[in-house]
Amino acid sequence: MNWRTDPDLVMAEQERSARGKVIRSAFIWMPLFLISFGSWLFFGFDRIFLDGEFGSTWFLMVVLTIFATLFAFPAVQSVLDLRDGPTEEELNVVRSWSRRDAFVVKNHFLKIESGQILEGNAFAIEGVVDGDRVRARYYPHSAVLIWARRIEDDAGPETPALA
Repeated sequence: MNWRTDPDLVMAEQERSARGKVIRSAFIWMPLFLISFGSWLFFGFDRIFLDGEFGSTWFLMVVLTIFATLFAFPAVQSVLDLRDGPTEEELNVVRSWSRRDAFVVKNHFLKIESGQILEGNAFAIEGVVDGDRVRARYYPHSAVLIWARRIEDDAGPETPALA
């Protein structure tokens, strides 16, 4: 057996890759949030208590509020996923599709019954189509899909009863 086709190694690589994606997200968004929030605190204190001595304005406060809020969502989601770890559960797939970003990377998506959209790679959703019941492992806050595998029905095809 080739090491590239060994199921255990492939699953471990998928797990490592998804965790790396969540860590990368935290590494990008957390410093931006901390800088914008720290600036918001500094200039807010300046505006309210020092009457703008260090150059703060209400317009600057609004802009910093917007940036801090926008950076907070992905930063907090990534940190929550790193703390809690991935979730594994059975789900119904409402829709599956893929698209290319900037003509380079092809991303694959699954919309599940709760309305959440999970993003993964081609291996993560291999063989999954609309309406399937799947067992999925994913990071719930960041919506990063590690893998999803179809659950086969145990009943099988129905046979007509003989009269």
